[in-house]
Amino acid sequence: MRVDKKRKQYGFTLIELIVAVALGIVVLTVIYSTFRSQHDSYYVQNQVSMTQQNIRAALYLITRDVQMAGHYTSLVDKPYLSDWDDSDTTSDTAIRPLIYLANDVSGFEKVKDNTDVLVIIKASDKSRDLVFGESATPGNSSTAGLVLTSWDDDGKTRDARDLDGDGRDNDLSYYSGAGHSKYGILVKKDLTRAELFEVDSADNFVFGEGLTDEYSEGDSIHKLDVIMYAIDNSDPAHPTLVRKNIGTDNSFSVIAEDIDNLQFEFILNDGSIVKNLDALSNIPLVRAVKVYILARSEKKVKGHIDKDIYEIGSVQNYRPNDGYLRRLLSSTIKTRNIGD
Repeated sequence: MRVDKKRKQYGFTLIELIVAVALGIVVLTVIYSTFRSQHDSYYVQNQVSMTQQNIRAALYLITRDVQMAGHYTSLVDKPYLSDWDDSDTTSDTAIRPLIYLANDVSGFEKVKDNTDVLVIIKASDKSRDLVFGESATPGNSSTAGLVLTSWDDDGKTRDARDLDGDGRDNDLSYYSGAGHSKYGILVKKDLTRAELFEVDSADNFVFGEGLTDEYSEGDSIHKLDVIMYAIDNSDPAHPTLVRKNIGTDNSFSVIAEDIDNLQFEFILNDGSIVKNLDALSNIPLVRAVKVYILARSEKKVKGHIDKDIYEIGSVQNYRPNDGYLRRLLSSTIKTRNIGD
């Protein structure tokens, strides 16, 4: 038989097949490399975005609370004994009820070492005016007294201790967390004075410093907020910034995750900057608070080493030298209610 050579078909040679496979591998390698690079870039940007979001959210809440520090409590002209950290392991401190700082703490339960703990004291929005028949009588811690009665809220009768009229709870009552009581404050209607009191385990009003003035119809009564910011280091891999209102309950709320450090500085009325607040002498002189928040990424970033040197408040020359991405945010917050 004769074979038509023009119609004869040939396959790939071994060399051609090897070249084709090699070219395919090169193309796939380029595609994978591009994908990997974009994925890593997206991961880093996502980590940076989350870190920025964390510190901005934290700064917003701290700013709001600092600006309210001393709200009505600036009218209190004498110190009071404060269990400012709500802990039985540390002693109570006599402070002016405005703002307080524990600088570079060490050995505090669950609190990260070498970070600051800030306490902000202010009258809360749970408040009302005293009505006819209600009064507070001056005296020492044994003889001072406070009488509250039910009050009318747009035709509805409210319990004497339901200060905001929501009808759901009594705002001045004891809670059992860490043996701590809730705080309250009485304010003269002409704003000449304000004085603090507590609620004990029997729901009685207690006046540790006594009462100087008499309070009656038209004066106001408020629940007191005692707000604490700290870094919870229960999980060292993910330290969290927490906020706790000692005047309300005994639980911490997580404000921001993966916060490496929290520091504060204070600008006084003469322009000087201090890192420590003396319990009595310079607290009323604070005119602004500078906040430093150092946040880090949730996870370490492959190939990254943080070689930056951070100087935040009293923490100087902090060199992490690890694989986390970090962002430092600082802000100066003017205090609105502190001042003699």
